[in-house]
Amino acid sequence: MVLVPLVHRYDRDIQSAGQTVEIPQLSNLTANLKVANTQVTLNAPTETKKTITINQYYECSVLIEDIVDWQAAYDLAALYTEKAGYAIAEKMDNYLAVTMTAAGTYTIGQYGAVLNDQVILAANRYLDDAKAPGGNRSFAVPPKVSRKCLTSISTFATMLSV
Repeated sequence: MVLVPLVHRYDRDIQSAGQTVEIPQLSNLTANLKVANTQVTLNAPTETKKTITINQYYECSVLIEDIVDWQAAYDLAALYTEKAGYAIAEKMDNYLAVTMTAAGTYTIGQYGAVLNDQVILAANRYLDDAKAPGGNRSFAVPPKVSRKCLTSISTFATMLSV
């Protein structure tokens, strides 16, 4: 999984499919000059909310015949449980990739083209201009091309060879 660990999870708030989860969209606050013996200037934020409808449900089932399980030298149920968990996690990751890509306001670079410093810096500049928090930013590229992409940029190629 690449993207799933990067998003805030609301699993505890979800009871069933079709339910909506309301997520507060907090306003940025302004720091105000405080002069001695005067009242503080209060911020008056107007909050909005993002409503997410839980409208997808995935499962991964496998049937292990009793005789096969009995004859196997391995704990098939445990092995398949791990595989099922991976299959569902991969669905979640793919869903996030499609959703995040579709929700993007800015497009930088070209799909399938080799990354370069300018593309990465431009993407970071858009995030800075939008005042996106810098502490939790992540850069995700498809696993099949990640090493190829990163080694084509001299800065990363040097870091990867150290």
